Amino acid sequence: MSNSKEPTSIPVLSKDNYPAWSRKMKAYFFLHNLYELVLDEDPKPTETADQPKWIRRQRQAAAAITMSIDKTNAIHIDDISDNPVEMWKKLASIHNNKSAGTRFNAMDSLFGVTKEDSKDLAELMTRINGLLQRVKQLRPMGYTITDLDNELAIMAMLRALPDDYRHLRSSLLCQTNITREVIEEAFRAEDNHRRHEQQSQATALRVTTPNQYRTNGPSHHFRPKPSTTGRTPGALCTFCGKKNHTEAQCFAKADASRRLKHKAARVADTSTGPVTANATSASNPTLPSLARSDLNADTGATRTMMSDKRYFTTLCPLPWIDGSFSSDLITFPNVLFAPDLESNLVSVLSMARNQGYEIRINSKQMEFYIDNKLRMTARIDANCVAYLDGQVLTSEKANAASTVKLDRSLWHRRLGHYHHEGVDTLIRQNLVRGLKLDSNAKPDPICAPCIAGKQTRAPHTTPATHAITPLDRVFIDLKGPINVESIPHRAKYWMAMVDDASNLVTLPLLHSKDGALKAFCEFHKLAENQTGQRLVHLRDDKGGEFSGKEFDQYCISAGITRERTIVATPEQNGR
Repeated sequence: MSNSKEPTSIPVLSKDNYPAWSRKMKAYFFLHNLYELVLDEDPKPTETADQPKWIRRQRQAAAAITMSIDKTNAIHIDDISDNPVEMWKKLASIHNNKSAGTRFNAMDSLFGVTKEDSKDLAELMTRINGLLQRVKQLRPMGYTITDLDNELAIMAMLRALPDDYRHLRSSLLCQTNITREVIEEAFRAEDNHRRHEQQSQATALRVTTPNQYRTNGPSHHFRPKPSTTGRTPGALCTFCGKKNHTEAQCFAKADASRRLKHKAARVADTSTGPVTANATSASNPTLPSLARSDLNADTGATRTMMSDKRYFTTLCPLPWIDGSFSSDLITFPNVLFAPDLESNLVSVLSMARNQGYEIRINSKQMEFYIDNKLRMTARIDANCVAYLDGQVLTSEKANAASTVKLDRSLWHRRLGHYHHEGVDTLIRQNLVRGLKLDSNAKPDPICAPCIAGKQTRAPHTTPATHAITPLDRVFIDLKGPINVESIPHRAKYWMAMVDDASNLVTLPLLHSKDGALKAFCEFHKLAENQTGQRLVHLRDDKGGEFSGKEFDQYCISAGITRERTIVATPEQNGR
């Protein structure tokens, strides 16, 4: 701790370091005789002569707290920034909330801690001790061993819930007073609710399912092969009336439920002929026909999602496939591809917020306007579900349709960036069928793909200047991962360090990329001890393993000058 009054060694308070921050702040307050003032045990003196000194101490404590918190925490104390007592209490109530939900989250972190591959067991023990101290700090006054037993039982009950019960777990953790009685009552209520839903669904299926769904005929849906673990010998199914399985194990019920959902998503109120896509009528688009599509206009969806891959014009590999979806005369950008989705969802709120649509809803339909022009409609059926009117274009038809003006620039791109004079010749002499123009505007003479395609790079003909003294310049690079781990180090990476003067190559093996700094430090010390020279310049290819804060700080402290190569120029990194 510095002797100055500025808390320079105190870490900045963030969302997950309150225990360490509070310990440092207490030490600072002890050192400057401010702790009693922050705890409101040193009230303002009544003597006028002593008040200025007390006010200075109060301002010092408030300034120390303000300077050691981030912007997120500063928002909570804007109104009390001159009162260190209220500031200390407010931050403690936010980060050290001793509620049951906070304790359960801390205990869950303690029980879920695992050893990291790149860390040793000593670091694991340190983390466990820190998490254990966090759990102890969250215990209220009068906490007994009986309370601990009850909370361990509650913790086991909450951790045992599967993912489809996550809403129940989240709602229980939000309670201010969680007891075993509350958990057990919530579990019983959830069981009753789910049992009622299953009975209601089974009743609806028995009433509305056609007879052909109960037959043993083949289904176009995939049906898993029955297994002995999925059968209950002697049981009677209440859905199909057959033996040796229950209603929950019934394949006929699963097929009927799946078919009903697909049918409900695709049945049209009225049927008319398909809509013909016309790419040239984009300037004056016509509304879709009365045929209903399978696009559900959902006001609760945050993103538009499709389950049919044919609807997409472009797909990008992500955890969910993200792309753009096209329908007749309308394009939906940033659509999520969800193969298991049973009903295509169109996010109405996202269209209103991000695409500028004005949504009007009446008793019969939803209307979508842009610049007071009606672009599409979605009729509301008897079940209060709205589907967009029109027909969806598959990717083949969507690629053939275009809402861009047919000008010379478009044909320049369509013809493989053929030069503009050649395009004019094709049009003038009518050498290509179907080459039509909607605009006679002159094309832009600057085409970025053409410029990029014609760029060339001059070869490296000038010989590089090499160092004369050992360690004057060292080249460093990391390669990997390799498919087969080395024995006995289980290394997947290797890092080459080449001295420019002597051409000596040092090749340490690494288990992971974060070991690059340690390997370089060992090389640095060994090379300087053996040669008696100082390492002056270090050249790398801007790899992430060489760009960390710790690596940069080590080079600064050792007086090493960093050199970075140009992108895609390996000639600058080594011989």
